[in-house]
Order: sequence, then structure tokens, then C-alpha cells
Amino acid sequence: MESYFLLAIGCWNLIGSIVLYFMLNPAIADKILRQWIELITVPYEVGKYGSLWLVWAASTNMFFSVINVLAIHWARASQVVVICGDLFVYGILLLSMIVVLNDKGYGRGLYISIFLSIFWMLWAVYSLFLLLS
Repeated sequence: MESYFLLAIGCWNLIGSIVLYFMLNPAIADKILRQWIELITVPYEVGKYGSLWLVWAASTNMFFSVINVLAIHWARASQVVVICGDLFVYGILLLSMIVVLNDKGYGRGLYISIFLSIFWMLWAVYSLFLLLS
């Protein structure tokens, strides 16, 4: 079961990194963030340094994608470390989203993102339980 988690979150991160690369185009980013998933309520602009951060985030997601998929074939102890890393990153993301809950610049997509983060974290905890038992 823990292999399914590593493969699933690896694929999720791969898809996420591709989406982030597409978001370097402000029109596509606005369509995704404001119109499709309703994460934000105001028109999206990449901004002066936004492209740097988007490339960094997409590259980091790509790295996590590869690590998670490769970890399927690693020793259990290494899988535990990778899953703990996933939990840490998703915990930071969840905390960040909770902090901005009252900001009017975010739409209902934020609640879906919170739900998805909790889903991944619960699956990670379950996978850790299986690995450590």
C-alpha cells in the first residue's frame, strides 16, 4: 500500500509541476487559478519575480515527483524518510493555506486545496503506519 502512495503522490507532483510551468503564461495562470479552480478571486499576474518562483516551485515539484517514484524500490527505512518529507512539505502547505483563510483574495478553491492536502497527509500517515508495523 505504501508503494501506491509513493507512486500516486509522485504522479500528483509531476502533474503539479507541469501545471506550474504552464502558469508562466499569465493568461493560462489566470484561467487556471481564478476561473477553473477558483483559488483566487482577483486577476492573476505573474509579477516581476513571479516567474523565478514558479520555475523554482515547478522544479521542486519535479524533484519530489522523481524521488517519490524512485523510492518505491528503496529500502523501507528510506521510504519512511521520503514519506516523512512529504508529510512535512504538505504540513507547511496546509498551515500556509489555513493562515490565509480569511483573506478575501482567495476563493472556494482554497477549501478544496485544504481538503486535498489533508487527504495526502492522511494517506502518508497510513503508509507510515504500514511501513513501521
